[in-house]
Amino acid sequence: MSDLALFYLDLIEEAQLDNIHLIANSLGGWLAAEILIRDRSRFRGLVQLAPAGIRVKGVPCGDNFIWGPEEAIRNLYHDQAFADRILSLTPTEAQMDIMLRNRFTVAKFGWQPRWFNPDLEKWLHRIKLPSLVIWGDDDKIMPPANAALWQQRLPDARLVMIKDCGHLPHVEQAPIVARHVLTFLEGVAS
Repeated sequence: MSDLALFYLDLIEEAQLDNIHLIANSLGGWLAAEILIRDRSRFRGLVQLAPAGIRVKGVPCGDNFIWGPEEAIRNLYHDQAFADRILSLTPTEAQMDIMLRNRFTVAKFGWQPRWFNPDLEKWLHRIKLPSLVIWGDDDKIMPPANAALWQQRLPDARLVMIKDCGHLPHVEQAPIVARHVLTFLEGVAS
């Protein structure tokens, strides 16, 4: 994960990007934190959607590595209509290849230890940026108990819990999440 964070920092520097707002979910949220603990100089704000990366001791995350394919999809959502729609699709061979490559990549980053970096929590104080943490109250992947820990460890964080929502709040409760994110970004811009 540290190599990936440094790669993105080099890419951002090479592209001469500034005033960036990072908005990330799950593994991407973990990556966003790894980037920002190293260098926050080109960034303006952070939005975390149920990020991996840290954990409350004694509260296990969902183990998507042992779940079957249907269980893994069902555990992403509170509203099972989302899972039903996905499960009713028949992926093409090309889509199956992409899904397999994605599973290998996710395993590379999240396998051991499961979904966190034991050293990340102690460095989150370095992310001195306005931050918004959004979490579904029925997240079966990243326990909702982790949400309060993110809020405590980020120096300038606001927490929003989304009712009746699983691990993908930006999908399952898109209008609510969009409203919170836009309000946050407008506040950071002023």
